[in-house]
Parts: sequence; C-alpha cells; structure tokens
Amino acid sequence: MTNPGGGLRYCTRGGVISMAELRLLAEAAVSQGDGRIYATGRQEFIVRGVPAARAATLLGRPSVDRLHTTVSPVKNVVSTAPVAGMAGTLDWLTMGVFTELLDRIPRAYPHTVSLADPIQPYLPALCGTINFAACAQRDFWRLHVTDPEGSNNFTLAGAVRSRDLPRVCADISSFLDRHGPPGTDSWARTLDALLEPFRVGVHEPTRDQQFFRMPPGSIVIPFDAEGLPGNFVIDVCLWSATLQHNVQFGLTPWRTLLISGLSDACTTALRRMMLGARVGECTGSWRTFCFDTTFGAGIAGNALRELERAIPMCSGAALCFANDQSFPASAHIVIRPSRARRARLRRERYDILRRDAGGPPASRWTCVKNGVRPGDVAQVIVSALAGVPQDDPSAASNAPETRTAARRLSHECVACLTEYSAHYGDVQAGVKAGTAFENLPESWVCPVCGGPKSHFKEKNAA
Repeated sequence: MTNPGGGLRYCTRGGVISMAELRLLAEAAVSQGDGRIYATGRQEFIVRGVPAARAATLLGRPSVDRLHTTVSPVKNVVSTAPVAGMAGTLDWLTMGVFTELLDRIPRAYPHTVSLADPIQPYLPALCGTINFAACAQRDFWRLHVTDPEGSNNFTLAGAVRSRDLPRVCADISSFLDRHGPPGTDSWARTLDALLEPFRVGVHEPTRDQQFFRMPPGSIVIPFDAEGLPGNFVIDVCLWSATLQHNVQFGLTPWRTLLISGLSDACTTALRRMMLGARVGECTGSWRTFCFDTTFGAGIAGNALRELERAIPMCSGAALCFANDQSFPASAHIVIRPSRARRARLRRERYDILRRDAGGPPASRWTCVKNGVRPGDVAQVIVSALAGVPQDDPSAASNAPETRTAARRLSHECVACLTEYSAHYGDVQAGVKAGTAFENLPESWVCPVCGGPKSHFKEKNAA
C-alpha cells in the first residue's frame, strides 16, 4: 500500500498543530468512511477525505500547506481495518506520535494491522492472505494469516526479520500445501514451531548483568548488526520511558540490550512488544529514563544520531548527559520533564547538562550549554565526551581560581539535585554567567523540576 496523492498536510513541529487538533481531523476523516491519515516520518500528517473548508472550521483557522501533487510513497506504510479508516507509517521516529494519536481515538485503533504489498512477490497464488504486521521496530514484522474465504484467521506471536521474509513465505507456502488453510490450534502451533528459528528472543541476563551491575530480573535482548539497528535501540528506550520512571538501558560489548527498572507489568508489556503484540495501550507522557551505551560496541555514532532525531519527539523535556565512570567507556543520557521550560523547549531549544565526573549516581548536575539546536545536539554530546568545553570561550579560559570561586557559589535543588552554578548562570532564564545565587530574582525556578528558589541549598566547594 502506498500513500495516494492529495490531501492536507499538517506538521506537529513547533506547535503548528496540536494533538488535540489532529484528533479532530482524525475523527472527521474517520466519519468520511474512506478518510485516511498518514504519518510521513517527518513529524507530518497527511489528512485525506476532509475538505479544506471543513478542516478550517474545525481548527478555527485557514488550512495550511495544501498538497496538490502526489505524495512520495513512504516505506512501511500500514493500513488499518476499513472501519477504522486510518493509516500511517510505523517509522520509529513517528511511532510515539502515531500511537498517541491512536490512543486518543480508541474506536479507530486497528484490530488488524497488515502489510501485504511489500511481500506480494513472495506470496503464492492461492494460499490465502499472508500479512506481516509491522511491530514498533521498523525492520520486524508480525505474521497474520487468513484462509482464502477469510473465515479463519489468527496472528502468530512472533517477530520476523525483514531479511527472512522470502524464506519464511516460502516455508509457509509449502506448509499450506501440506496442511491446508489455517483455523485450528494444532495448525497454529505447528506453524509457530516452523517460525521458531526466525524468532527474536528475550532471555534473562548472565554476564550482561555483571557488566552493567544491574539487579536480577533485568531483561536482555540479543541483537546483531543486521537485526537490531541503532534506531531500534532508541525506539525501545523511548517507548519504555513512557511506561515508568528511572528505567535504565545498557548496550553491552556482546551486542545485547539490557533493560532494568521496569515493573512486572511493564516487563510483560515489553516481552509482548518483542513478540509482535501491539503496544498502543502503553503510550503516555514522556518519563525520566537513562540510556547507557558502550562506545566499544561500534554503535555509538549511530545511536547519537538517532537520539538527535528523536529529541524533537520529546517536546517538554530537557536533555541531560554525563560521563559515568561506573560503566567503563560509556555515556549516560537522561531525559527529564521540565515544566518550567516547556514553552521555550517547544521552540526547539534544549538544556544540555553535564554531571561531575566520578560522582555518585544521583550527583549534582552542572550546566554545560544552553539553547542547543536539535541539529547540534550530537556534536555537543561528542565534544563534551572528549572533554571540550561547551560553555562560553571566555568563561572556559578563566583561571582555575575563578572556577573554584564559582563552585563555591553553587547551590543544589533538594528535589532533583540540579545544581545552579554562578559560573554558568541560567541563559534561558535570562540569568547571565557570574550571577550569584543570592542575586537571582525570587521568581526564578529550578530549570529541571520547576521548584522555587527556596528549594536550593548551598553547597561546599569541590
């Protein structure tokens, strides 16, 4: 299936259109019967079936960016059940927005999500319909089989790699020739066993647990260079972060993704996700999470670039980063809610914070650079890892005595341990570098948790 031409294009970047407004357009599209909504993978949505005048009435303003030409086909476009009347790409970048949209419209959530067109060359002529439904990760598929009459159908609880699709389809074709159409539990179990070699597994940690010093019960997901690219790692991290606070992820030298801190319910949901079950019910607001990536695993560059692309999805969050010496050769990345900065963050400006090297897990944070554009995030992180000063050049050239004096003026938030340093100030709040804490206005709040000035206590010199 490809996206047909025409329609109205709306972009969620920069507050052009809110999710509430997009919901109104989605409901209007669904009511048209043949209406569609497409997520293009660029934080844009194509709305078909809603006249421009109707859209302008719903939004209370003229429609923007009318499309008159054919929209280029997008990889991994999926179509929901006809009654839902919606479609979208499961590109990992838009998965959060798309599932949030579907979560806001329960009646439009697909009972069956299928993707048949990309594998049609592999399908035998009269064996029924074999659809591979896209999982949350881009390069994996969930198998859904129906007989030619459409009276019997089931979904296998398994994920299949894209590179295995031709072989799997050939095996299924041979299986159908021997066993007939689906419809019985034994048939499903037999075919399920047939697909076992292609299954993506989840197992308990062994040496990975000791490497990352994570508690028992953590989940380890094995992957290889072709099976789980860096964008999948980030996708799992972002998705899991919507479920629970303080979730930690480790990418080990043995090419496994380690996840710790999930509750039993979240762990069950993640296992279902890895086995291809839909995760639409698991959406929610962005949460605090940690992503520890071992740079010796050969994925650091890709992971940072994918993280850079993912940051615009985390509207209303501040990006924090630090070296963490407890994990050898690793970086520590945290995304925290920032209510006080939400308006500024919507304008694509982020706080980059660095934790003092060698400090405890919940140590203080020191501002490194304010107002970083999304396109510069990866460069800032890499430069900070290399020890390159990210603050103002004049401040970086200060004498050690000046930096020590600035540290003596530091104060720490008792709620989130965020540090205010007079050496850096608070640029986004209009506080210049060198401004002492006592000279801050009473209206100033913590840049991370939004706590008042009274929540800060004085710190001793380092």
